[in-house]
Amino acid sequence: MFSIATGVLGTASTLVTDVSSVIMISAAIIIIDPVVGSFSILLFSLVGLFLYFGLRRHVESLGKEFSNQSIIVDKLLQELFFGYRQIYTGNRIEHYFNSINQSRSRIAKLYAINSFIPGLGKYVIEITIIIGGLVTAAFLFVFSDSARAFAGLGIFIASGARVAPALLRLQQGTLSIKSNLSISYLTINLINQIRHEPRIQTFQTVTDFKHKNFTPKLEISNLKYRHKKGSDFELQVEELKIEPGSFIAIVGPSGSGKTTFIDLLLGLYKPESGTILLSGVSPNIAISRWPGATAYVPQDIYIKEGSIKQNVAIGYSKNEISDHYVVEALHTAQLTNYVNTLPLGIETTISERGSNLSGGQRQRLGIARALYSQPKLLILDEATSSLDGIVEENITFAISQTLSTLTRIVIAHRLSTVRNADSIIYISGGKILSFGSFNQVRSEVPDFDKSAGLLGL
Repeated sequence: MFSIATGVLGTASTLVTDVSSVIMISAAIIIIDPVVGSFSILLFSLVGLFLYFGLRRHVESLGKEFSNQSIIVDKLLQELFFGYRQIYTGNRIEHYFNSINQSRSRIAKLYAINSFIPGLGKYVIEITIIIGGLVTAAFLFVFSDSARAFAGLGIFIASGARVAPALLRLQQGTLSIKSNLSISYLTINLINQIRHEPRIQTFQTVTDFKHKNFTPKLEISNLKYRHKKGSDFELQVEELKIEPGSFIAIVGPSGSGKTTFIDLLLGLYKPESGTILLSGVSPNIAISRWPGATAYVPQDIYIKEGSIKQNVAIGYSKNEISDHYVVEALHTAQLTNYVNTLPLGIETTISERGSNLSGGQRQRLGIARALYSQPKLLILDEATSSLDGIVEENITFAISQTLSTLTRIVIAHRLSTVRNADSIIYISGGKILSFGSFNQVRSEVPDFDKSAGLLGL
Protein backbone atom coordinates (compact mmCIF):
# COMPACT_ATOMS: atom_id res chain seq x y z
CA MET A 1 0.00 0.00 0.00
CA PHE A 2 2.95 2.33 0.64
CA SER A 3 4.14 1.81 -2.96
CA ILE A 4 0.65 2.59 -4.25
CA ALA A 5 0.20 5.70 -2.09
CA THR A 6 3.61 7.31 -2.64
CA GLY A 7 5.04 5.64 -5.74
CA VAL A 8 1.86 5.73 -7.83
CA LEU A 9 -0.51 8.40 -6.51
CA GLY A 10 2.27 10.72 -5.33
CA THR A 11 4.17 10.49 -8.61
CA ALA A 12 0.98 10.91 -10.65
CA SER A 13 0.24 14.21 -8.91
CA THR A 14 3.68 15.60 -9.86
CA LEU A 15 3.24 14.48 -13.48
CA VAL A 16 0.31 16.86 -13.84
CA THR A 17 2.64 19.78 -13.13
CA ASP A 18 5.27 18.52 -15.57
CA VAL A 19 2.71 18.06 -18.35
CA SER A 20 1.50 21.63 -17.86
CA SER A 21 5.08 22.93 -17.97
CA VAL A 22 5.88 21.02 -21.18
CA ILE A 23 2.76 22.32 -22.92
CA MET A 24 3.37 25.97 -22.01
CA ILE A 25 7.11 25.95 -22.80
CA SER A 26 6.55 24.07 -26.07
CA ALA A 27 3.91 26.57 -27.16
CA ALA A 28 6.24 29.48 -26.42
CA ILE A 29 9.15 27.94 -28.35
CA ILE A 30 7.01 27.12 -31.39
CA ILE A 31 5.66 30.68 -31.45
CA ILE A 32 9.21 32.08 -31.43
CA ASP A 33 10.56 29.71 -34.11
CA PRO A 34 8.07 27.19 -35.53
CA VAL A 35 10.64 25.10 -37.43
CA VAL A 36 13.39 24.74 -34.82
CA GLY A 37 10.85 24.62 -31.98
CA SER A 38 8.82 21.83 -33.60
CA PHE A 39 11.98 19.87 -34.44
CA SER A 40 13.30 20.20 -30.87
CA ILE A 41 10.05 19.13 -29.23
CA LEU A 42 9.60 16.23 -31.68
CA LEU A 43 13.18 15.05 -31.12
CA PHE A 44 13.01 15.10 -27.33
CA SER A 45 9.54 13.54 -27.33
CA LEU A 46 10.75 10.66 -29.52
CA VAL A 47 13.73 10.11 -27.22
CA GLY A 48 11.43 10.11 -24.17
CA LEU A 49 9.07 7.60 -25.80
CA PHE A 50 12.01 5.44 -26.84
CA LEU A 51 13.28 5.37 -23.26
CA TYR A 52 9.84 4.60 -21.85
CA PHE A 53 8.99 1.74 -24.21
CA GLY A 54 12.54 0.43 -24.07
CA LEU A 55 12.67 0.27 -20.28
CA ARG A 56 9.10 -0.33 -19.13
CA ARG A 57 9.14 -4.14 -19.42
CA HIS A 58 12.48 -4.27 -17.66
CA VAL A 59 11.20 -2.02 -14.86
CA GLU A 60 8.02 -4.09 -14.53
CA SER A 61 9.95 -7.36 -14.20
CA LEU A 62 12.31 -5.75 -11.66
CA GLY A 63 9.34 -4.61 -9.55
CA LYS A 64 7.71 -8.03 -9.53
CA GLU A 65 10.96 -9.80 -8.67
CA PHE A 66 11.63 -7.27 -5.90
CA SER A 67 8.19 -8.01 -4.42
CA ASN A 68 8.63 -11.79 -4.72
CA GLN A 69 12.10 -11.76 -3.15
CA SER A 70 10.81 -9.66 -0.23
CA ILE A 71 8.03 -12.20 0.35
CA ILE A 72 10.55 -15.06 0.24
CA VAL A 73 12.69 -13.39 2.91
CA ASP A 74 9.65 -12.77 5.14
CA LYS A 75 8.55 -16.41 4.82
CA LEU A 76 12.03 -17.72 5.60
CA LEU A 77 12.25 -15.51 8.70
CA GLN A 78 8.82 -16.70 9.89
CA GLU A 79 9.78 -20.35 9.35
CA LEU A 80 13.02 -19.80 11.24
CA PHE A 81 11.24 -18.05 14.12
CA PHE A 82 8.30 -20.42 14.58
CA GLY A 83 10.13 -23.63 13.77
CA TYR A 84 13.44 -22.79 15.43
CA ARG A 85 13.60 -25.84 17.71
CA GLN A 86 13.00 -28.30 14.89
CA ILE A 87 15.30 -26.42 12.54
CA TYR A 88 18.01 -26.25 15.19
CA THR A 89 17.85 -29.94 16.08
CA GLY A 90 17.89 -30.80 12.38
CA ASN A 91 21.03 -28.65 11.93
CA ARG A 92 19.34 -26.67 9.14
CA ILE A 93 20.01 -23.15 10.44
CA GLU A 94 22.86 -22.56 7.98
CA HIS A 95 20.50 -23.44 5.11
CA TYR A 96 18.12 -20.68 6.21
CA PHE A 97 20.95 -18.18 6.68
CA ASN A 98 22.28 -18.91 3.18
CA SER A 99 18.82 -18.69 1.61
CA ILE A 100 18.09 -15.39 3.35
CA ASN A 101 21.49 -13.97 2.34
CA GLN A 102 20.91 -14.96 -1.30
CA SER A 103 17.51 -13.27 -1.39
CA ARG A 104 18.79 -10.16 0.40
CA SER A 105 21.72 -9.94 -2.04
CA ARG A 106 19.32 -10.20 -4.97
CA ILE A 107 17.12 -7.48 -3.46
CA ALA A 108 20.17 -5.21 -3.08
CA LYS A 109 21.10 -5.82 -6.72
CA LEU A 110 17.56 -5.09 -7.88
CA TYR A 111 17.53 -1.90 -5.83
CA ALA A 112 20.83 -0.81 -7.40
CA ILE A 113 19.57 -1.47 -10.94
CA ASN A 114 16.32 0.36 -10.19
CA SER A 115 18.29 3.35 -8.89
CA PHE A 116 20.50 3.42 -12.02
CA ILE A 117 17.63 3.47 -14.52
CA PRO A 118 16.59 7.13 -13.88
CA GLY A 119 20.20 8.21 -14.44
CA LEU A 120 20.30 6.35 -17.76
CA GLY A 121 17.59 8.61 -19.13
CA LYS A 122 19.54 11.69 -18.07
CA TYR A 123 22.63 10.55 -19.97
CA VAL A 124 20.62 9.78 -23.11
CA ILE A 125 18.96 13.22 -23.00
CA GLU A 126 22.33 14.95 -22.60
CA ILE A 127 23.80 13.04 -25.56
CA THR A 128 20.68 13.94 -27.56
CA ILE A 129 21.14 17.64 -26.76
CA ILE A 130 24.78 17.53 -27.95
CA ILE A 131 24.14 15.58 -31.16
CA GLY A 132 20.89 17.43 -31.86
CA GLY A 133 22.63 20.76 -31.33
CA LEU A 134 25.38 19.86 -33.80
CA VAL A 135 22.87 18.67 -36.41
CA THR A 136 20.72 21.80 -35.92
CA ALA A 137 23.73 24.11 -36.16
CA ALA A 138 25.03 22.40 -39.31
CA PHE A 139 21.62 22.57 -40.97
CA LEU A 140 21.06 26.24 -40.10
CA PHE A 141 24.56 27.40 -41.12
CA VAL A 142 24.18 25.67 -44.48
CA PHE A 143 20.68 26.86 -45.34
CA SER A 144 20.52 30.28 -43.60
CA ASP A 145 22.64 33.19 -42.57
CA SER A 146 24.77 33.21 -39.43
CA ALA A 147 22.38 35.42 -37.43
CA ARG A 148 19.47 33.08 -38.16
CA ALA A 149 21.67 30.08 -37.39
CA PHE A 150 22.81 31.40 -34.03
CA ALA A 151 19.22 32.32 -33.12
CA GLY A 152 17.94 28.87 -34.06
CA LEU A 153 20.77 27.19 -32.18
CA GLY A 154 19.92 29.28 -29.12
CA ILE A 155 16.29 28.21 -29.34
CA PHE A 156 17.29 24.53 -29.60
CA ILE A 157 19.60 24.82 -26.60
CA ALA A 158 16.89 26.67 -24.64
CA SER A 159 14.34 23.96 -25.46
CA GLY A 160 16.87 21.34 -24.43
CA ALA A 161 17.42 23.14 -21.14
CA ARG A 162 13.70 23.56 -20.39
CA VAL A 163 11.64 21.00 -22.32
CA ALA A 164 14.05 18.06 -22.10
CA PRO A 165 14.22 17.97 -18.27
CA ALA A 166 10.43 18.15 -18.04
CA LEU A 167 10.05 15.35 -20.59
CA LEU A 168 12.70 13.39 -18.72
CA ARG A 169 10.73 13.76 -15.48
CA LEU A 170 7.61 12.58 -17.31
CA GLN A 171 9.47 9.55 -18.61
CA GLN A 172 10.95 8.77 -15.20
CA GLY A 173 7.61 9.35 -13.48
CA THR A 174 5.75 6.96 -15.76
CA LEU A 175 8.46 4.35 -15.26
CA SER A 176 8.27 4.89 -11.50
CA ILE A 177 4.50 4.33 -11.58
CA LYS A 178 5.02 1.18 -13.63
CA SER A 179 7.66 -0.06 -11.19
CA ASN A 180 5.55 0.59 -8.10
CA LEU A 181 2.49 -1.01 -9.69
CA SER A 182 4.63 -4.10 -10.33
CA ILE A 183 5.88 -4.12 -6.73
CA SER A 184 2.26 -3.92 -5.56
CA TYR A 185 0.86 -6.40 -8.08
CA LEU A 186 -0.14 -8.93 -5.41
CA THR A 187 -2.05 -6.26 -3.47
CA ILE A 188 -3.71 -5.00 -6.65
CA ASN A 189 -4.74 -8.54 -7.68
CA LEU A 190 -6.25 -9.09 -4.21
CA ILE A 191 -8.16 -5.80 -4.43
CA ASN A 192 -9.54 -6.81 -7.84
CA GLN A 193 -10.63 -10.18 -6.43
CA ILE A 194 -12.54 -8.73 -3.47
CA ARG A 195 -13.81 -5.46 -4.96
CA HIS A 196 -17.09 -7.09 -6.06
CA GLU A 197 -17.66 -8.90 -2.76
CA PRO A 198 -20.68 -7.51 -0.88
CA ARG A 199 -19.86 -5.38 2.14
CA ILE A 200 -21.02 -6.71 5.50
CA GLN A 201 -23.57 -4.44 7.11
CA THR A 202 -22.34 -3.23 10.49
CA PHE A 203 -25.00 -2.96 13.16
CA GLN A 204 -22.98 -2.35 16.30
CA THR A 205 -19.48 -2.91 17.62
CA VAL A 206 -20.04 -2.69 21.37
CA THR A 207 -20.63 -6.01 23.14
CA ASP A 208 -23.60 -5.90 25.51
CA PHE A 209 -22.89 -9.35 27.08
CA LYS A 210 -26.62 -10.16 26.89
CA HIS A 211 -27.06 -10.75 23.14
CA LYS A 212 -30.76 -10.06 23.25
CA ASN A 213 -32.80 -11.74 20.47
CA PHE A 214 -29.84 -13.93 19.43
CA THR A 215 -30.68 -17.63 19.17
CA PRO A 216 -27.72 -20.03 18.80
CA LYS A 217 -29.53 -22.18 16.25
CA LEU A 218 -27.82 -23.29 13.05
CA GLU A 219 -29.75 -24.39 9.96
CA ILE A 220 -27.91 -25.70 6.90
CA SER A 221 -29.53 -26.61 3.61
CA ASN A 222 -28.04 -27.92 0.32
CA LEU A 223 -24.58 -26.57 1.15
CA LYS A 224 -21.76 -26.94 -1.39
CA TYR A 225 -18.30 -25.42 -1.22
CA ARG A 226 -14.94 -25.77 -3.00
CA HIS A 227 -11.73 -24.00 -2.04
CA LYS A 228 -10.83 -23.40 -5.69
CA LYS A 229 -12.58 -23.93 -8.98
CA GLY A 230 -11.61 -27.29 -10.40
CA SER A 231 -10.56 -28.66 -7.00
CA ASP A 232 -11.30 -32.34 -6.42
CA PHE A 233 -12.38 -31.68 -2.83
CA GLU A 234 -15.94 -30.49 -2.28
CA LEU A 235 -17.79 -30.11 1.02
CA GLN A 236 -21.47 -31.09 0.82
CA VAL A 237 -24.16 -30.89 3.50
CA GLU A 238 -27.74 -31.58 2.46
CA GLU A 239 -29.70 -30.82 5.63
CA LEU A 240 -28.46 -30.18 9.16
CA LYS A 241 -29.94 -28.47 12.20
CA ILE A 242 -28.12 -27.70 15.44
CA GLU A 243 -30.51 -26.73 18.20
CA PRO A 244 -29.78 -24.14 20.93
CA GLY A 245 -28.06 -25.47 24.03
CA SER A 246 -26.74 -28.63 22.38
CA PHE A 247 -23.23 -30.03 22.55
CA ILE A 248 -22.10 -31.11 19.07
CA ALA A 249 -18.81 -32.86 18.34
CA ILE A 250 -17.28 -32.98 14.85
CA VAL A 251 -14.94 -35.89 14.12
CA GLY A 252 -13.35 -37.46 11.10
CA PRO A 253 -9.99 -38.18 9.48
CA SER A 254 -7.47 -35.42 8.72
CA GLY A 255 -8.32 -33.48 5.59
CA SER A 256 -11.95 -34.54 5.67
CA GLY A 257 -13.30 -30.95 5.78
CA LYS A 258 -13.91 -30.38 9.50
CA THR A 259 -12.14 -27.01 9.73
CA THR A 260 -13.61 -25.91 6.38
CA PHE A 261 -17.06 -26.70 7.76
CA ILE A 262 -16.34 -24.57 10.83
CA ASP A 263 -15.10 -21.69 8.69
CA LEU A 264 -18.35 -21.81 6.75
CA LEU A 265 -20.35 -21.73 9.99
CA LEU A 266 -18.37 -18.64 11.04
CA GLY A 267 -19.01 -16.90 7.71
CA LEU A 268 -15.30 -16.84 6.80
CA TYR A 269 -16.09 -18.69 3.56
CA LYS A 270 -19.03 -18.11 1.26
CA PRO A 271 -20.84 -21.26 0.02
CA GLU A 272 -21.03 -21.87 -3.71
CA SER A 273 -24.64 -22.85 -3.22
CA GLY A 274 -27.08 -23.53 -0.40
CA THR A 275 -27.66 -21.61 2.81
CA ILE A 276 -26.30 -21.38 6.34
CA LEU A 277 -28.48 -19.57 8.85
CA LEU A 278 -27.38 -18.57 12.34
CA SER A 279 -30.18 -17.09 14.42
CA GLY A 280 -32.16 -16.79 11.19
CA VAL A 281 -29.55 -14.80 9.22
CA SER A 282 -26.25 -15.51 7.50
CA PRO A 283 -23.31 -16.05 9.89
CA ASN A 284 -21.47 -12.83 8.96
CA ILE A 285 -24.58 -10.74 9.55
CA ALA A 286 -25.21 -12.53 12.86
CA ILE A 287 -21.66 -11.79 14.03
CA SER A 288 -22.06 -8.13 13.02
CA ARG A 289 -25.51 -7.76 14.58
CA TRP A 290 -24.68 -9.57 17.84
CA PRO A 291 -20.94 -9.02 18.49
CA GLY A 292 -19.59 -11.51 21.02
CA ALA A 293 -22.59 -13.83 20.83
CA THR A 294 -20.48 -16.24 18.77
CA ALA A 295 -16.98 -17.14 19.98
CA TYR A 296 -14.22 -19.24 18.46
CA VAL A 297 -11.16 -20.94 19.97
CA PRO A 298 -8.46 -22.20 17.55
CA GLN A 299 -5.82 -24.81 18.26
CA ASP A 300 -3.01 -22.24 18.02
CA ILE A 301 -3.68 -19.26 20.27
CA TYR A 302 -2.33 -15.85 19.33
CA ILE A 303 -0.88 -13.97 22.30
CA LYS A 304 -0.06 -10.29 21.94
CA GLU A 305 2.38 -8.27 24.03
CA GLY A 306 0.25 -6.73 26.77
CA SER A 307 -1.47 -7.49 30.04
CA ILE A 308 -3.49 -10.62 30.75
CA LYS A 309 -6.58 -8.43 30.80
CA GLN A 310 -5.79 -7.04 27.35
CA ASN A 311 -5.21 -10.53 25.99
CA VAL A 312 -8.52 -11.82 27.36
CA ALA A 313 -10.45 -8.79 26.02
CA ILE A 314 -8.48 -8.57 22.79
CA GLY A 315 -9.84 -6.01 20.33
CA TYR A 316 -11.36 -3.83 23.06
CA SER A 317 -9.99 -0.44 24.08
CA LYS A 318 -8.90 -0.08 27.72
CA ASN A 319 -11.95 1.93 28.75
CA GLU A 320 -14.28 -0.72 27.31
CA ILE A 321 -12.84 -3.72 29.17
CA SER A 322 -14.88 -5.09 32.07
CA ASP A 323 -12.65 -6.45 34.86
CA HIS A 324 -15.62 -8.44 36.17
CA TYR A 325 -16.06 -10.43 32.96
CA VAL A 326 -12.28 -10.85 32.58
CA VAL A 327 -12.02 -12.41 36.05
CA GLU A 328 -15.07 -14.58 35.41
CA ALA A 329 -13.66 -15.83 32.09
CA LEU A 330 -10.30 -16.64 33.69
CA HIS A 331 -12.05 -18.52 36.48
CA THR A 332 -14.04 -20.65 34.02
CA ALA A 333 -10.86 -21.35 32.03
CA GLN A 334 -9.11 -22.61 35.21
CA LEU A 335 -6.54 -19.80 35.25
CA THR A 336 -7.49 -18.12 38.52
CA ASN A 337 -4.85 -19.89 40.61
CA TYR A 338 -2.12 -18.96 38.15
CA VAL A 339 -3.21 -15.30 37.92
CA ASN A 340 -3.34 -15.03 41.73
CA THR A 341 0.38 -15.89 41.90
CA LEU A 342 1.30 -12.96 39.64
CA PRO A 343 2.42 -9.67 41.22
CA LEU A 344 -0.09 -7.51 39.29
CA GLY A 345 -2.83 -10.08 38.72
CA ILE A 346 -4.74 -9.46 35.50
CA GLU A 347 -2.59 -6.37 34.88
CA THR A 348 0.56 -8.50 34.62
CA THR A 349 2.25 -8.13 31.22
CA ILE A 350 2.66 -11.18 29.01
CA SER A 351 5.59 -11.26 26.62
CA GLU A 352 4.98 -11.30 22.89
CA ARG A 353 3.53 -14.62 21.64
CA GLY A 354 3.27 -15.78 25.25
CA SER A 355 6.83 -17.08 25.55
CA ASN A 356 6.54 -16.91 29.35
CA LEU A 357 3.41 -19.12 29.35
CA SER A 358 3.17 -22.88 29.03
CA GLY A 359 1.27 -24.45 26.13
CA GLY A 360 -1.64 -25.31 28.41
CA GLN A 361 -1.76 -21.78 29.85
CA ARG A 362 -1.86 -20.27 26.36
CA GLN A 363 -4.66 -22.64 25.44
CA ARG A 364 -6.67 -21.74 28.54
CA LEU A 365 -6.07 -18.04 27.90
CA GLY A 366 -7.57 -18.56 24.44
CA ILE A 367 -10.61 -20.20 26.02
CA ALA A 368 -10.94 -17.33 28.50
CA ARG A 369 -10.79 -14.89 25.57
CA ALA A 370 -13.71 -16.66 23.91
CA LEU A 371 -15.72 -16.75 27.15
CA TYR A 372 -15.16 -13.05 27.96
CA SER A 373 -18.12 -11.87 25.88
CA GLN A 374 -20.50 -14.41 27.50
CA PRO A 375 -21.21 -16.11 24.15
CA LYS A 376 -24.23 -18.20 23.33
CA LEU A 377 -22.44 -20.16 20.61
CA LEU A 378 -18.92 -21.48 21.28
CA ILE A 379 -16.89 -23.20 18.56
CA LEU A 380 -13.67 -24.97 19.54
CA ASP A 381 -11.24 -26.28 16.92
CA GLU A 382 -8.99 -28.76 18.76
CA ALA A 383 -8.91 -26.12 21.49
CA THR A 384 -8.22 -28.56 24.35
CA SER A 385 -5.45 -30.52 22.66
CA SER A 386 -2.77 -29.04 24.98
CA LEU A 387 -4.71 -29.79 28.16
CA ASP A 388 -4.62 -32.91 30.27
CA GLY A 389 -7.83 -34.85 30.77
CA ILE A 390 -8.55 -33.55 34.28
CA VAL A 391 -8.15 -29.86 33.33
CA GLU A 392 -10.23 -30.40 30.20
CA GLU A 393 -13.00 -32.03 32.22
CA ASN A 394 -12.92 -29.22 34.80
CA ILE A 395 -13.17 -26.55 32.10
CA THR A 396 -15.99 -28.40 30.36
CA PHE A 397 -17.90 -28.66 33.63
CA ALA A 398 -17.28 -24.98 34.50
CA ILE A 399 -18.51 -23.86 31.09
CA SER A 400 -21.68 -25.93 31.39
CA GLN A 401 -22.34 -24.46 34.84
CA THR A 402 -21.53 -20.84 33.97
CA LEU A 403 -23.21 -20.74 30.56
CA SER A 404 -25.96 -23.33 30.88
CA THR A 405 -27.70 -22.31 27.62
CA LEU A 406 -24.48 -22.32 25.59
CA THR A 407 -24.38 -24.17 22.28
CA ARG A 408 -21.01 -25.87 21.85
CA ILE A 409 -19.51 -27.18 18.61
CA VAL A 410 -16.20 -28.99 19.11
CA ILE A 411 -13.68 -30.45 16.67
CA ALA A 412 -11.65 -33.11 18.44
CA HIS A 413 -9.60 -36.21 17.67
CA ARG A 414 -9.59 -37.28 21.31
CA LEU A 415 -12.69 -39.48 21.51
CA SER A 416 -12.93 -39.11 25.28
CA THR A 417 -13.59 -35.41 24.61
CA VAL A 418 -16.64 -36.10 22.44
CA ARG A 419 -18.06 -39.17 24.16
CA ASN A 420 -20.52 -37.12 26.21
CA ALA A 421 -21.65 -34.95 23.27
CA ASP A 422 -25.37 -34.77 22.57
CA SER A 423 -24.69 -35.54 18.90
CA ILE A 424 -21.65 -36.34 16.80
CA ILE A 425 -21.08 -35.31 13.20
CA TYR A 426 -18.72 -37.65 11.36
CA ILE A 427 -17.23 -36.05 8.24
CA SER A 428 -15.14 -37.89 5.66
CA GLY A 429 -14.23 -36.75 2.15
CA GLY A 430 -16.30 -33.60 2.56
CA LYS A 431 -19.52 -35.45 3.31
CA ILE A 432 -21.39 -36.15 6.55
CA LEU A 433 -21.47 -39.92 6.91
CA SER A 434 -23.31 -39.93 10.20
CA PHE A 435 -25.06 -37.53 12.59
CA GLY A 436 -26.32 -38.87 15.89
CA SER A 437 -25.33 -40.18 19.29
CA PHE A 438 -21.96 -41.73 20.07
CA ASN A 439 -23.31 -45.27 19.79
CA GLN A 440 -25.27 -44.45 16.64
CA VAL A 441 -22.17 -43.11 14.88
CA ARG A 442 -20.24 -46.22 16.00
CA SER A 443 -22.83 -48.43 14.38
CA GLU A 444 -22.88 -46.46 11.12
CA VAL A 445 -19.15 -45.71 10.66
CA PRO A 446 -16.78 -48.71 10.94
CA ASP A 447 -13.65 -46.53 11.21
CA PHE A 448 -15.14 -44.63 14.14
CA ASP A 449 -16.17 -47.85 15.82
CA LYS A 450 -12.67 -49.28 15.35
CA SER A 451 -11.05 -46.16 16.89
CA ALA A 452 -13.41 -46.28 19.86
CA GLY A 453 -12.75 -49.98 20.35
CA LEU A 454 -8.98 -49.46 20.40
CA LEU A 455 -9.44 -46.95 23.23
CA GLY A 456 -11.68 -49.32 25.15
CA LEU A 457 -14.74 -47.08 24.77
